[in-house]
Amino acid sequence: MPTQEEIARAVGVSRMTVYRYLKGKNVTKNTRQKIERFLQRVEYRPNLTARSLVMRQTRLIGLLVPSVSYSYYPEVIGALQKEIRDRGYNLLLCVSEEDPVQEKTELNLLLSIPVDGIIISPTSFPESEQNCRMLEDEKPPFVMFDRYFPSVRASYVTTDSFRASEALVQHLIDLGHRRIAHVGGPPSNFFANGILRGYKSALRKNGLPLEERSIFTVSMDGSDCLPALRAILGLKPRPSAIQAVNDPVAVELFKEAHGRGIRIPGDVTLVGFSDSRTSALLQVPLTTVREPTSLMATTAVELLIEQIEAKSKLRRVKRFPGELIIRQSSAAPASS
Repeated sequence: MPTQEEIARAVGVSRMTVYRYLKGKNVTKNTRQKIERFLQRVEYRPNLTARSLVMRQTRLIGLLVPSVSYSYYPEVIGALQKEIRDRGYNLLLCVSEEDPVQEKTELNLLLSIPVDGIIISPTSFPESEQNCRMLEDEKPPFVMFDRYFPSVRASYVTTDSFRASEALVQHLIDLGHRRIAHVGGPPSNFFANGILRGYKSALRKNGLPLEERSIFTVSMDGSDCLPALRAILGLKPRPSAIQAVNDPVAVELFKEAHGRGIRIPGDVTLVGFSDSRTSALLQVPLTTVREPTSLMATTAVELLIEQIEAKSKLRRVKRFPGELIIRQSSAAPASS
C-alpha cells in the first residue's frame, strides 16, 4: 500500500493535497481524478471502517430504488452515480423490489455501514412512509427522489406530476377526446396522486364530466392492468382515450389491447408518463411526459451533500416541469 508521500510524488501534487483527498476534503476535480486513477492502478483500498471511526465519514452514498427492471431507474442510477462520483463520493446501490419490508431491511443495512447519506425512491406502499420516518428519527442526511411523502420532514426532488398530467390530458382534449379513462397508481403514491389530480383538473377546466367508473387503480409496474383494460373496453359509451400513470402501465395496456385486436390509436388513444426507453420502441411509439432525469439527479445530490457537509439542514422541495412528448399513440378519436 503506497504512502501519502509516494502517492503525491507519483501524481505530481503535494503531500498535503493527498492528505486532504484521503480525509474527504475538497480538492480540484482534475486532482481527484489523477489520484483516483493512480490508486486504482496500485489497487489501493482505504479501510472504510477505520475511516468512519476516525473521520465519521465513509465517502459512501446509499441509493435505494424500488426496481431496476423498469427502464426509468437504470437512467436514474446512471445519472446519480455520475453526480456522486464527480463530487468525490461513491455509490452503494440497494433495491427494494417494491417491497416495504425489504426496503426497511436495506435501509437498516445502509444505516449500519454507515453511509454518509441516503437517496431514496420509496415503494408505492403506505408502509414506506414509516420507513422514511425511521430515517427522520435516525437523522442521517437523506433526500427522497421522484416519489415522496409530504408529511416526512425531508428534502425531496420530483417532477411536477400534477402540471404535467394536466397538460397531457389537455392534449387529449384538444385532439377531440371527451371520454378519457385513467389507469392510475396506488393512493399512497403521492406522485401518482399528482397525475390523478392533473387528470381531474383538466376535465374540470374543460367542463367535461368526471366519471368515477372511468378511474382505475393498478400497481406501478402494470402487472395487474388486465382487469382495468377489460372494464374500460366494457364501458358504454367506451372511452376513446386512456391515460396511464406511467410508461410501464401504458406498455402493459398496449400489449393487452394489441392481443385483443384493439388498434392504438385507431380504436383507442393511449398515453403514458416518464418517457422510458421502451415507450419510443413500441410498434406504435407512445405519447408520454419526459422527466428531467439529469437535472433531478444533480439537484438531489447537491441537496444531500449540503446536508452531509453541514452547509444546510433546511428542508427543500424541488419540483421540475415535465416535457410533453407527442408520438403516434395519440390521435383524434375515430368518430370525430
